[in-house]
Amino acid sequence: MDLSIRRILNIIFTLDVWNILLKNLQNTKLERLFMFGKLGTSSQSAADILKDVWSDKIEWMEEFVLLLLNNSNQPLGYVKLFQGGLNHALADSRVIFGIALVAQASGFIISHNHPSGGLTPSQADKNLTQNLLTQGRIMGINLLDHIIITKKGYFSFKDSGLIY
Repeated sequence: MDLSIRRILNIIFTLDVWNILLKNLQNTKLERLFMFGKLGTSSQSAADILKDVWSDKIEWMEEFVLLLLNNSNQPLGYVKLFQGGLNHALADSRVIFGIALVAQASGFIISHNHPSGGLTPSQADKNLTQNLLTQGRIMGINLLDHIIITKKGYFSFKDSGLIY
């Protein structure tokens, strides 16, 4: 098979990026696994974990965090994925599922903050959730919840019936 130098470099670069992500994920797993314990099915326990890993930017920059889970709903680790401005951050499902595949996750919870402090999901939040549900069912990597975090509380898509 004849591969161009550019294609080979792209493959090497891609593998390096995934190796870095996986290494960070493994370090996170080693450092945080005992603290997390078993997540179970409670959105409150997931929100508590996510509040602990959130940055100090919770009130002024929207960020996305991916919490990866194994078959027993035990956290494998978390990855801070996307940052945005005051009222939005662009989330890419290809990146989310790419990381979940590398981590060999069976399921995941996504979370983002609303710097405004509001807990009502936007239409973009709902659309992202539906897309991830559909894609996850096809791939066998289930979205278990989408949690909006603020300093004052959280909103769970699952608890509100928006994930079924």
